[in-house]
Amino acid sequence: MAHSRRPDADAHDFRVPSVTELDRHRQRAEVLGARVLLDRTASEEPLYVLADPAGHPFCLLVG
Repeated sequence: MAHSRRPDADAHDFRVPSVTELDRHRQRAEVLGARVLLDRTASEEPLYVLADPAGHPFCLLVG
């Protein structure tokens, strides 16, 4: 039996050094057509989950 993968199973994480950079990269991603799926910036481990224009998810996080 072949194992199929969901297209969104290969999400990528992009780490940035600070919350300031996190917001800057989110804004840039949105300018390029991404949309925010989850905003968890108020937590102890701030991150955004976004989707590119084709719907592929990716994370921006501080780390």
